[in-house]
Amino acid sequence: MGELSVETVLLDIEAIELPTLARLYAYWRGLCRGRFAPSRADIDPTELGFILPRILMFDVLDNGADFRVRLAGSGTFNLHGRDITGMLVSSFTPVAFRDAVTSSYQQIVHDRLPVYVHNAYRQDGFEVDAYHVLRLPLSSDGENVNIILVGEDYRGHEADLVKIMGTD
Repeated sequence: MGELSVETVLLDIEAIELPTLARLYAYWRGLCRGRFAPSRADIDPTELGFILPRILMFDVLDNGADFRVRLAGSGTFNLHGRDITGMLVSSFTPVAFRDAVTSSYQQIVHDRLPVYVHNAYRQDGFEVDAYHVLRLPLSSDGENVNIILVGEDYRGHEADLVKIMGTD
């Protein structure tokens, strides 16, 4: 098998077609109240039951030099083969996945804007699987992104994605 690559395509955040991610985005926007992002304290997990298993939160370390998994919903365990809470993004595998995530998160920290992406995994030039991800900045001081809230929709392809994530 050839080398794995990850192609991240930015999608129109105002036209999210997946209901759970559209609902998460509407929830996040409702919490902004004139700010570029809500704070972690604004988030009420009881209001996120519709997506809670596929939610992740990442602490921003050293202005985006790295990111630590603060929270990983139980629905993400299968994808990664374990609970990744506490892990650094810099330790993620495969390398192509780690690099794509790091780049996207650094963009969010720099631009202070949410992103909606389609992550496509390619091997030998062919797409082998894909999923949609909504990445939302959170800010405790109203100026800097200190947490990234992530909602994922694997579109029923969890088993295929587990195989991909196990390669490097």
